[in-house]
Amino acid sequence: MLASIAVLGTLACNTQRGWPDRSAGVLGYADFCHEVAGSECMTVAEGFAVQSRFALRFERSSDLPDKIEEQGVESASREFLEAQGLGLIARREGEVALLAMGSGGVIDYILLNLRDVDAIVVALPEHPPLDEPFVVDAVPWGDDIALAGELDYVWTSRSDALEIVEGPYDAGEATLRVTTREDVTFEVAAGGHTEVVTFNAYPGAMRTRAEGSSDSSGSSDSSDSSDSSDSGSTGPDTTGGGQ
Repeated sequence: MLASIAVLGTLACNTQRGWPDRSAGVLGYADFCHEVAGSECMTVAEGFAVQSRFALRFERSSDLPDKIEEQGVESASREFLEAQGLGLIARREGEVALLAMGSGGVIDYILLNLRDVDAIVVALPEHPPLDEPFVVDAVPWGDDIALAGELDYVWTSRSDALEIVEGPYDAGEATLRVTTREDVTFEVAAGGHTEVVTFNAYPGAMRTRAEGSSDSSGSSDSSDSSDSSDSGSTGPDTTGGGQ
């Protein structure tokens, strides 16, 4: 299939391909975008997590003859990428072509990068509060890049003094509440990977001193030992006990 598509590419005219929020197809006849819940269409992500669900669509470019009608997208390999409901699901790691279909067959295509999840970066507050609910986010990573797509997350507390309430709208978000100053641990699993995170919470007064004071008394609390993936993380952490 890809060989025949590559031949068609010689017929494409030189053109300015795509809009700022679209990703141009290889042949220049279509522009693809990633539909994300709660936001407008975005450029296609650099990578998608295996086991994740996502939706992509395309719009015709000005170079496509008017007589050709758009008919949706199809995967070039159901072994890697499969249609499910109104979206797509990534089945296995690799590179796969997503085809823009028209009344005359394949209009254009884009290559998608599907990656296994090998880390989950958890963004904790710099000073997690004690006896107060706070929100944490989990982002899947693979091959050193953040991965797109919706995954099913399982959050599990390993400490009696840590309560976890899974987010009602975003499975990658959870609300935590800690009732002890001792270390607490939880794990989050998604995409076949489990990340273990240990941290401790700050009482309100101590948190205020730590955030607002530069003297040693404001920053010497044992809570200074950081969690495995704090809010300043820029990539997958290797010390959080991921499995």
